[in-house]
Amino acid sequence: MKAEQRVMANPTDLINAAAEQFISVARMAIAKRGVFYVALAGGST
Repeated sequence: MKAEQRVMANPTDLINAAAEQFISVARMAIAKRGVFYVALAGGST
């Protein structure tokens, strides 16, 4: 996967782009393997 840099106009555009990318990766994994796993960190950092 080649790195890509994108600049967003505002925080809302950033959040929307991140959500779209997350969903895209999830769908590709499900299509390829039938499952998608994600680990999210919690806490106060």
